[in-house]
Amino acid sequence: NKSMEHGGTTIGDLWGRKAADWAAYQEGIIARILDEVLARWVQQGTQYLDLGCGAGLAAEKASTNGADVWGLGAFEALLDLARSRRPDVNFHLDEL
Repeated sequence: NKSMEHGGTTIGDLWGRKAADWAAYQEGIIARILDEVLARWVQQGTQYLDLGCGAGLAAEKASTNGADVWGLGAFEALLDLARSRRPDVNFHLDEL
């Protein structure tokens, strides 16, 4: 549960503290894989839902390929990064 507290800090606080650092590290690992997968499966007019979109790298790449993209993420700090990359994509916070 993302709102579970541990020592007064929520999990959202932990993910948000260094969101840009986390995104740079994780995305460096998966960027080439995403390029290959999305080039094969996502094109102009594809409707693409990115669940657990994080900082929005896959959503950004899918949008660049011409897809209609929506992103759903659990942490506002990561969604802020996603929105800054692609303000034209609909990114939403999962508040469950």
